[in-house]
Amino acid sequence: NSGIDADHRGYRKGLDAEAKGFGPGGARGNDSGGGYGGTGGWYSASTRAGLPYGGSNAPAYPGSAGRGEPDPSFTGGNGGGLIWIKAAGTVSVKGKITARGAAPQINPYGGGSGGGIYIICAVLDGNADGELNVNGGSGAGAAGGGGRIAVYRVRDTAGGGLVTETARAGVGV
Repeated sequence: NSGIDADHRGYRKGLDAEAKGFGPGGARGNDSGGGYGGTGGWYSASTRAGLPYGGSNAPAYPGSAGRGEPDPSFTGGNGGGLIWIKAAGTVSVKGKITARGAAPQINPYGGGSGGGIYIICAVLDGNADGELNVNGGSGAGAAGGGGRIAVYRVRDTAGGGLVTETARAGVGV
């Protein structure tokens, strides 16, 4: 029942004077969310959110950061990390495997996007406690987009869908 936690370990929030969100889907406008599996949230019509990138069938990148204001005190949230598991045998998911994006820590600006979970194995095993989660970070400015999950297996002994997979955008206010 152990797990793997790559929450907030993707592309980092900018700490420079522009407070940019780093990464291929980094938020491009103030107070907007980072993108990865989906577009980040837009704070207003004049700001631009982070865009989707990478392949949906092979999530090989971490999530991108949200953006704050042009002041290093007002930063966005970090993106979620990347978890890549390749096993010749069985991967058992009976705990939480997460790569979620972060909400802004200091002020309510753009959330980071969810990261990636990529599992390749012969057999996937698990139970109802098993969870794969790459949700985007919430932000009072705008939320980060959801991440990407791909699982390739020859056989599934996890009980037909007992392992929960979630890749949603965060909640913006």
